[in-house]
Amino acid sequence: MLNLGELERHKSFNFFVLASVAWSIWKTRNDWVFNNKLIKSPKSIAYKVLALMKQWKKMLKTKDQKVLEDALLKLQEGLRAW
Repeated sequence: MLNLGELERHKSFNFFVLASVAWSIWKTRNDWVFNNKLIKSPKSIAYKVLALMKQWKKMLKTKDQKVLEDALLKLQEGLRAW
């Protein structure tokens, strides 16, 4: 899913990322349908994904939290360049 080196070795991270993406898309869809809030850029969904991953990282094992933190920094740098 993501070419982030260390993350590819941990299958639980793939699920973690997939859950974050799916939940962000679902919440964005619900805002559009129920609150008539349409996003201005798809980038906002990416930032929602990052926010969820930061919030949910507490549920990971301590050693995996460090790996996720490094990956989040790479993702943030990629979003800034986008």
